[in-house]
Amino acid sequence: MEKYFTAAITSVDQIGTRRMRMLLNHFGSARDAWSAPDDELINAGLSDKIVQTLSDLRRRHPNLPDEIVERCSARGVKLCGIDDDDYPVELRSIGDAPLLLYYKGELQPSAMRIAMVGTRHASRYGEKVASDIAEDLARMGITIVSGGAAGIDSISHRGALNSGRTVAVLGCGVEVVYPLENRRLFDRILESGALISEYPPKASPKPGQFLQRNRIIAGLSRGTVIVEAGEKSGALDTAKHAIDYERTLFAVPGSIYAERSLGCNNLIKYNGAVLVRNAQDVLNAYGMQLTGGRRELEPLTEDEAKIFELVPTELAASTDELIFRAEELGLDELTVPYLINVLNALQLKGYVMEDAAGSYLRTTAAAPVVEQRTLFESKPRSSPTVEKKNKTVGRKKSAPELDGDEALVFDVIDDEPTAFDIILTKLDENVERTFEVTELNGILFALELKGLVNQDDLGNYARTR
Repeated sequence: MEKYFTAAITSVDQIGTRRMRMLLNHFGSARDAWSAPDDELINAGLSDKIVQTLSDLRRRHPNLPDEIVERCSARGVKLCGIDDDDYPVELRSIGDAPLLLYYKGELQPSAMRIAMVGTRHASRYGEKVASDIAEDLARMGITIVSGGAAGIDSISHRGALNSGRTVAVLGCGVEVVYPLENRRLFDRILESGALISEYPPKASPKPGQFLQRNRIIAGLSRGTVIVEAGEKSGALDTAKHAIDYERTLFAVPGSIYAERSLGCNNLIKYNGAVLVRNAQDVLNAYGMQLTGGRRELEPLTEDEAKIFELVPTELAASTDELIFRAEELGLDELTVPYLINVLNALQLKGYVMEDAAGSYLRTTAAAPVVEQRTLFESKPRSSPTVEKKNKTVGRKKSAPELDGDEALVFDVIDDEPTAFDIILTKLDENVERTFEVTELNGILFALELKGLVNQDDLGNYARTR
């Protein structure tokens, strides 16, 4: 029950791992800290403001530890304390290990894990390298750890799922899907792996939390592979933690002219990162030998083969574009829900992959397996009209509506990445009312969901182009 008292106390935003350790050192247990009088909490080192917040919480929810037990049980969320048997061994050894882990799925605390992280704006080169290395390492029984973000993180998770398991360490609660487009990916991860967070299950994403979770990604793993990262990429923060924890650091080299590879190239040149060209370069560090070729793909059903033929090998295609291709080949009855169901089956079989934008591409494993052949009966068709195109790929989304506060915040965001603190300062200078930090976080999150702003690897915000 001790861990649930810790969970109750740390549900106060200002009480993180450092302050909770301070309370444990003073009181000896989280249970005693929870029941301590206000003056003793101040003597333990908490500020008057934090003590007032904690006291208000205890007054409103005197049985909060029991409530947390019930909520977690009802939602299928598990809570692991640092002294529990299911707490990952490597993570426990780092100096700033989280006292609690909320998770869904299975942790497998003794599993061998390798982290793979990189830019959210990956090149085709970065996507292919991440997918191939993750798939090969996972086939060797290695769990791939990443952050669940767009770009290299998501590609690494998907590559691992082609042959094994993966876990995602989140910068929000395990019941919050962020980014929103990764809902299906997270569902797939839970089939064999886990979603992990040090934050309560419903905690919303905040910029600082993503940097904090980087230490968990590095701490969980025997080694960290930086696949593609610019000079200011957030992935370099994970690399720093790997170095601090004396874990093996790997980096994939890129073109000297490619900005999104400068961070990786510098890690190799200045920080002694092991140069990685393939999975075997990672395995060499642990005395392991890559065995077995790429998995043999299951045969396709007739419908799956027809849909597979629509999927390109180079530039990824959206569902609208795939529907349009099908119409050109005479398959007029193809619906979007049916198409998505078949594409999901093709992903599970390893024939196609979905990128962060929700578009589809053939995997490298599928290319030599399926011969190019025409499964559709060719029908003479006239050129599609503009009206026909507008039903599919030509459709243009209407601009999302903004409420008053969203419009105020959007107005102060530039086309170039801007730090959260600067956005807050601009609002203070240009807007009559005051925005709280938590309130601004929520509004920025809403603007992201509406597709109006993007957040980069460093937590800066810019208007979408």
